[in-house]
Amino acid sequence: MTQLFTIPAMPPKDNPSLRTLFQLLQRTQVRVVLLAVVLMISGHFAGFTYIRPLLEEVAQLSVSAISAVLLGFGIGGFFGNFAGAFIAERSERNAIIFGGALIIAITITLLFAGSLASVTAVSIALWGLLSVLFQSDFKPG
Repeated sequence: MTQLFTIPAMPPKDNPSLRTLFQLLQRTQVRVVLLAVVLMISGHFAGFTYIRPLLEEVAQLSVSAISAVLLGFGIGGFFGNFAGAFIAERSERNAIIFGGALIIAITITLLFAGSLASVTAVSIALWGLLSVLFQSDFKPG
């Protein structure tokens, strides 16, 4: 409700329609990027489902430590918005590739070193930081 009163009205720059969407989907690059983003975001949320069990059962963290790690994920996500915007302004393609590649590296790290509490905590905070990179606004050109 606050948004209704605090965000100014912005008239549309164009008159988009379903026809525009189908025209964009005819481009191979657009389809590839959309598929990549869907797969990465789906993987992100699927993996996020298992953070608590990972922290609790594999890393053997206490409830307060789990809360701290999840706070680190949130703080990482906050700062990741700025980093993601900085990278995406220069190259949206690189933002998606860079974010996806680093998320894969973090996942592999958690797979092999998830029992080490410090590695897990840092990896999850970095996951929060990087998760916004592949959610950047893609503008087909």
